[in-house]
Amino acid sequence: MSEELLGIIATRKELHAIERLKAEQALAEKFGADALRVYVKIDGLKNAEELRSDAGLDEAKFLEILGFLEDRGLITTKTVFEAELEQKKGEKK
Repeated sequence: MSEELLGIIATRKELHAIERLKAEQALAEKFGADALRVYVKIDGLKNAEELRSDAGLDEAKFLEILGFLEDRGLITTKTVFEAELEQKKGEKK
């Protein structure tokens, strides 16, 4: 288990149906079903290690998929600390 992945939270960006279909098609073409398993499990709550483990991928392939998703603007990643700060700010409003 990678300690680095424990500290990262990924969040999917909201996409319209056609945008999501195109994104999922690009993922499937490049990485196959592995990438789709990762993408659909991203919920903004699980850390990256939980996502990697749920998808059953080795760390190198998982990081490649995560990088692809982030480069394409399909997800954002934050540290657990950043996510907690945002949550606290939201609760104060």
